Amino acid sequence: MIKTPFNEDSKLNSIYWVIFLLIFSVIFTHSLFYNSNLIELNKLRISKAGHWQLDSINIDDNWSFINETYDWCSYKDGVYIIENVTIDANNPFTGGIIISDTDDPFIIKNCTIYNSYASEDSAAIKLIRVKNGILIENNFSKNNGNGIMTVLSENITINQNIVKDNKENGILIGRSQNITISSNLINNNEKRGIYIDALYSFGSGSFTSSSNNKIQNNEINHNRLSGIILNWCVNNTVSENEIHYNDQYGIRLEDWCSGNTITNNHIIYIQGCIFDKESNSNISNNYCEGNLSIPGYNLWVLIICISVMMLLRNKSIRRKD
Repeated sequence: MIKTPFNEDSKLNSIYWVIFLLIFSVIFTHSLFYNSNLIELNKLRISKAGHWQLDSINIDDNWSFINETYDWCSYKDGVYIIENVTIDANNPFTGGIIISDTDDPFIIKNCTIYNSYASEDSAAIKLIRVKNGILIENNFSKNNGNGIMTVLSENITINQNIVKDNKENGILIGRSQNITISSNLINNNEKRGIYIDALYSFGSGSFTSSSNNKIQNNEINHNRLSGIILNWCVNNTVSENEIHYNDQYGIRLEDWCSGNTITNNHIIYIQGCIFDKESNSNISNNYCEGNLSIPGYNLWVLIICISVMMLLRNKSIRRKD
C-alpha cells in the first residue's frame, strides 16, 4: 500500500503539535494577564536621592518656616515639596521624616530613608494628624522600624515607592481614612506588607475607624506575616494587586471588618489565600494559587507537558514497531 504524504504518523504529529500549541497559548495568556502588574512594577526605578544628605526632618505645622529656612524644601502652586533628600535615620529622637498636625498640601518625592531605629512606632516616614500629602517615587527600605506610617491622617497618596526589607511592617495605616496605596513595591518586610488597623493610634484624633482606603496595583511579596491585613476597617477596597509567597495569608480581614471590597487580586499563598473573620465583605474574582506553585512555574509546566507528549509519541511508535 502506498502511503500518502499525510499519513498516520503525520496525523499523530499534527495532533501532538495542536495539543502543545493549545497548552502553550493557555500558559502564555495566563502569564501575560496575571503578571501584567508585575511587569509594569518591575520598571519602577527610583533615582538615587543624594542631592541633600540630612540626619532627619521634623515638620510640626511649620511648613512656612521650613520653606524659608532650608533650601531642600520648595513651594510651588500652593504645595510644599521635599525632593532629592537622603536620610540615614539612625536617630532615636527624631527618626527619618516626621510630619504632624498640618493640613497644608505637600509632596515627598525621590527621597531615600533608611536605618530608622528599632520600634513598632518607628518609621522611615511618619505622618501624624496630617491631610493632603503625596509620597511618590521614594525608597523607604532597610529600616529597623516600619517603612511608612500614617496615623490619624486623611487624604494621603502613597504611589510608586519601594518599601522593602524593613524590620516591622512595610506600610502601617492607623485609624486613617482616604489613603490611596497604589503601584508600590512592598517586599521582604519582617511583619506585614500592608497593615491597616483602626485600633493602632497614639495621641488624640477624630477618626474611630479606618475607612475608604484603597490598595491597588501593588506588588506585595515575601513578607514574613500576611501580605495585607485589615483590622476594624470599613468600606476599604483591595484590588488588582500581585500578592505572592507571603508566609501566612495573602489577605486577612480581622475583627469588625465590613463592607470592604476585595477583588481581582492575584494571590500565590503559603498558609491561605483570603481570610475573612466577620464574613461581611465583598470578596470576588480573585485568582488564588496554592503553595505548590513555584517561581517560574509556567516554564516548568511547559517542560512537563512537552515531556509527556514526547513519551506518548514514543510509546505510539513502539507499538507500531
